[in-house]
Amino acid sequence: MNDPAVREQLASSGADPSRMSPADFRALIASELEIYGAIVAEMN
Repeated sequence: MNDPAVREQLASSGADPSRMSPADFRALIASELEIYGAIVAEMN
C-alpha cells in the first residue's frame, strides 16, 4: 500500500484501501459476518 500506483489502481476500481492491524481486520470480518449472516439467514 506504500506504492502510489497500487493505491491509484485500487481506488480507480472502487476499492477504498486502508491500513489496519490483523486484530482490527479480524474484528471487521466478524462484524460483517454477523450483519450479512443475519440477512442471509432471513432470506433462507
